[in-house]
Amino acid sequence: MSASASIALLEALAALDESIASLTTTLAQSEGRLQKIAAERATLVVAHQVLETRQHDEEVKKRALEDEVRNLGRQSEQARDRQFRVHKLVDVQTVEREREELQRLSRDKRTEVEHQDALLTSLRAETEALNVREKALDKEISGDGDRYASTAGEAQGARDGKIAERRAIETQLAPPLLRKYDQVRERRGTALAKAFGGRCNSCQMALPPTFFQKLRRDAIIDQCPSCQRLIYAANP
Repeated sequence: MSASASIALLEALAALDESIASLTTTLAQSEGRLQKIAAERATLVVAHQVLETRQHDEEVKKRALEDEVRNLGRQSEQARDRQFRVHKLVDVQTVEREREELQRLSRDKRTEVEHQDALLTSLRAETEALNVREKALDKEISGDGDRYASTAGEAQGARDGKIAERRAIETQLAPPLLRKYDQVRERRGTALAKAFGGRCNSCQMALPPTFFQKLRRDAIIDQCPSCQRLIYAANP
């Protein structure tokens, strides 16, 4: 096979490899986005469960505090009734101190109830925020998720087609040249370069003048002395 025919095949191969790489990136992004949505949704479910458990526990605590407030209120009323029934001053003072203590305890408990109310309000707001985010993710999964899946399917189909084209070209290239191309591409990302104006258009390094002239004169494929890519002379 002539050098010009090999160059044409290598150019087609390089173009296909670029397309395959781009489609692979698109495919990875689509799959990654779906995985990210699913992971966030799973995290939200766990957070929701934890929040609901905590809210339930705090509501139980609030009800217990309210029971204590009511019980202290009853005890305070009973102390007031005793205060009216006793006649000795010392007994009256004792009952009065008892009642004041009960009232103080009742005030403290009511303050705790207020704190519980504020905490529960905050927890309900957090729960609502989680609900909103979960609904948004569900919508994205059902709507945009289909779009991402469609994009991934299209990218996969196009990629498979390009890979088939690549295999067809592989059969036309000399095996040593194909192996060298693949080895360089694996190391450098791209394997093909053009010599133009005395430089390699990939690494931009100046080529030895005799080497550059040989590429132009003999129309051969060689390797850039600097980047080792397969290089050939571009048309002037």
